[in-house]
Amino acid sequence: MHPSERFARTLGLGDIGPADVERLQSARVLAVGAGGLGSAALPLLCAQGIRSLTLYEDDTVSWSNLPRQLMYGPKDVGHTKLDLAGAHLKHLHPDLHLDLRRARFGDPQHPTPPEHFDVALDCTDNFATRFALDRYAQQQGIPLVYGAVHDYTGLVTLLHGKAGLTLGDLLPEPKDEVPLAGGVFPPLVQTIGAFMASEAIKLLLGRADTLDGKLLHFDVRDYTSRVLTIG
Repeated sequence: MHPSERFARTLGLGDIGPADVERLQSARVLAVGAGGLGSAALPLLCAQGIRSLTLYEDDTVSWSNLPRQLMYGPKDVGHTKLDLAGAHLKHLHPDLHLDLRRARFGDPQHPTPPEHFDVALDCTDNFATRFALDRYAQQQGIPLVYGAVHDYTGLVTLLHGKAGLTLGDLLPEPKDEVPLAGGVFPPLVQTIGAFMASEAIKLLLGRADTLDGKLLHFDVRDYTSRVLTIG
């Protein structure tokens, strides 16, 4: 199948051409987390034909994951998310070069990847991993798409872009791990994950209308959104 057939509706936008599709198909992506946000963002990215994905995940599927983590089903409970996510993403994009790493990013026993990535996605749910990924992205000069959800609200931004925004500019790094509390509205997770995929795609295409130096705040209760300038 010719790319013009697969991406016909994307090309129909008018401001995305064949050269842009080729840029997406050469993209090298690092993602940390294949839970809620990852389940939403990663299938969208892989469906665009990205060249390679390095994915970190060390968790197993639980019943409480199923309402919002749509890469998994009831038969997957108790199984490792990493293998299941890899199989799902390869189903969407058989030519994807997939590097699966069953580890928590930043664990000293598992060295961080030496290769360069065009973009990284923070799809995690704990602060220790978030800040480890933030430091790695800063050291390697990799733009980092950050997303977070809580209750009925979500956040998305682009870190380590031209504005030089870091995670520490948004929130202080806690000395101890903060346990997850409260709940999250399942459709919100898909929405924020889709926003993260959109941000990564726009960055890979070299567009100027990204969230570099800005923070998107979205409230699903009344569908209001605010874009705040940081710094």
